[in-house]
Amino acid sequence: PPDLVRVFVPLLLRGKSIGILEAGYNRKDRPMITPEEMRLLNGLAEQASITVENMRLIQQLNNERDLLYTLMDNIPDAIYFKDKKSRFLRASKALAEKIGLPDPADLIGKTDFDLFTNEHAQQAFEDEQRILRTAAPEIDKEEKETWPDSHVTWVSTTKMPLRDNKGNIIGTFGVSRDITKRKTMEDALRFRLQFEEHITSLSSKFINLNLKQIDDAINDALKVIGGFTGSDRSILLLLSENGTALERKYEWCAEGIKSFTRNKHYSIDLISHQWLRDTIKNANPVIVTRIDQLPGSVQKDKEAFRQLGVKSFLYVPLVYSGSVAGIIGIESVRNERTWPEDTTTLLTIVGEVFMNSFSRMRAEEKVQNAKDVLELRVTERTVDLKKTNELLETHIAQLNFLNASVYELSPIITIDKLLPAILNAFLARFPGAQGGLCLHSGDRFRCICATVKLNDDHGQFCLEKAAQHAMRLDMQRPRFIDDWTHDERLNEISWSGVDQLPCHIAIPLLVDAKCKAVVQIFTNKEYAVLYDREQTLLTTLAAHAGICLSNALLYQERAEKARLDGELDAARSIQQRFTPQQPPDIPHVKMTGVYYPAYEVGGDYLDYFQNEAGHWVVVIADVCGKGIPAALLMTTIRSAFRVEAKREISAQRLLCAVNAFMTLNLDDKSFVTAL
Repeated sequence: PPDLVRVFVPLLLRGKSIGILEAGYNRKDRPMITPEEMRLLNGLAEQASITVENMRLIQQLNNERDLLYTLMDNIPDAIYFKDKKSRFLRASKALAEKIGLPDPADLIGKTDFDLFTNEHAQQAFEDEQRILRTAAPEIDKEEKETWPDSHVTWVSTTKMPLRDNKGNIIGTFGVSRDITKRKTMEDALRFRLQFEEHITSLSSKFINLNLKQIDDAINDALKVIGGFTGSDRSILLLLSENGTALERKYEWCAEGIKSFTRNKHYSIDLISHQWLRDTIKNANPVIVTRIDQLPGSVQKDKEAFRQLGVKSFLYVPLVYSGSVAGIIGIESVRNERTWPEDTTTLLTIVGEVFMNSFSRMRAEEKVQNAKDVLELRVTERTVDLKKTNELLETHIAQLNFLNASVYELSPIITIDKLLPAILNAFLARFPGAQGGLCLHSGDRFRCICATVKLNDDHGQFCLEKAAQHAMRLDMQRPRFIDDWTHDERLNEISWSGVDQLPCHIAIPLLVDAKCKAVVQIFTNKEYAVLYDREQTLLTTLAAHAGICLSNALLYQERAEKARLDGELDAARSIQQRFTPQQPPDIPHVKMTGVYYPAYEVGGDYLDYFQNEAGHWVVVIADVCGKGIPAALLMTTIRSAFRVEAKREISAQRLLCAVNAFMTLNLDDKSFVTAL
């Protein structure tokens, strides 16, 4: 209006105008604005400029705080900040959950001494004090965490000095990643390797011992078993001749543990200990972690174990010629405990080695007796002596063969080389035989290798079908058929090339007590009479081959996992490059994007680019699902947006075009949300 006078005062901040302060008055009320009023308006404008700047700074701080909260509440690794006295200043949600606290704020003011054992807390404190003194960080240090309830975890920790805005060190901060699972797998593999070394060493040691060395060798072996398994006692009990008692003839005790073999007459009466007698009779391994877990009806057995001071034990029956001849076992006296599953296999194999030694001892005693009788009846006993010598030579040959096979198979850790070597090892006992090896994969057996007459599609199919039948029988020991043409199962299979080899032997290779592979051998009729003599050898070789197969499968699994991890790392690096690294240069717009996938790769899509028409395109999208499938669809939709947006100037048409394209690439259960 003509009667209104308006005054405009610029809002200045660091020499630049950021706005205008407007005032006005009626011309008829006053002639002009006074210098004092102008100074007042300038003061108000200056104060308003400062207020606007403060609001902007507060908003920026709030944004930074929100980003920090998002990181600390969602990252799976443990993040923490500490002062110079190693007290927590801030901690991530993952660290609080790991410790068992509902709120990360509950950690503030605490130290590692409040959370871990003194030994672990002291080491962490010394490390942090060293960083404060030297300003030298620790990168990817593996640390063992011992918790108050005695359970142990492992982490890979990076610790660095914490500085203020002037560069002064005011504390430390760090990131810890849980690697307990990886350490557990490494320990398991190390246990397997040591297990294999002990088996090979003990087997080799007993092959050529003379009779006078066997007792000492058994005691030495029990010492190795006890030390390897961390037990307080390792024992070998033999059944008495009348089968009514277990005689404790061989024993190793850890330092400070009472021994019972010093009393040569010490034995366990099986007539009054019915539970132990029935357990041994069943020829199954027995694992008792707590004596009180035994049934209430076996009170005498409980008392017997308490007299021995036993709190936990693992006993494996010794089988000789189809009958139980005693037990080999380990006992814990100091604490109740459990042992790894492979411990049973270790005791079983060592027990077989012992029984082979006793068998050889008995065989040599028989030979000696035969020689004594021969001095009196040379003519009458010539045939018997010859048979005994042949049996002894065969047994020695078997032991030498087993030793050679063990040395040949043990170093092989790859499946493709191990399986043919296993087949050749078994075929070496049957000259002129044909056969093959089938490996269980998925829900069926697959023929991996075979001899010439069975090494075609038809022969391999027949071997796989026979192996599948063996799986249904849940085979645990070798199975011998003297004429497969009379077996209703095998006769259903149209074999070719083995018509002149009527004997069929199926040998299971066990991994964790399950049939993982089957070796099949077709041989001549003359080997039917030799099978009983070879059965122990085949069983022992099968047990060792099973261990080698287990190790090779574990090695293959770890190699495959390492390959997949490498590919995922590469995929993550590629996907990270898909997200723009620099903000777009859009006038009057400040934009910053950040992307953290839930896994190595993910289905989130963030992009901004300028098309050929000069328009800026900003896309945020989320593919349903997680991981690699979502990442592949993300790549597809990124390409669609980049192609369709080249000359497009309408966001509506662009979205419709991409939607039409993606409809061809998505199933009915998949979708993408996009802005």
